[in-house]
Amino acid sequence: MMTRWNIPCGVSLHAELVGREWVRMGHDLQVLAPVEWEGYQCDEDELYVKRCYTLRNKPVYFFDPRQFLKQDCDVFVVQNLEILPMEDLFRIYPLISFCRKTPVSVSGDE
Repeated sequence: MMTRWNIPCGVSLHAELVGREWVRMGHDLQVLAPVEWEGYQCDEDELYVKRCYTLRNKPVYFFDPRQFLKQDCDVFVVQNLEILPMEDLFRIYPLISFCRKTPVSVSGDE
């Protein structure tokens, strides 16, 4: 899941409710989360949370594609895409391992 996590916002709250339920159900969750803003930090992230990018509107930009490429996922959930580093994600998206297993249909490709 690529989303905000452990911060006071609606996207994070939704991701945490869904993600923690998936973990409780026995799924192997990996959260790729941004380094957050203005010095805000949560007390401690869960072991499955990797902070590997900054949001697009930050003065110092950071994106670590290695965290995305080493995942072996069946489902890739992205929340709040409009503020995420879309250009970098689109560049590496075909290389994420689930894309190599299953053809991905993009609207208009039919």
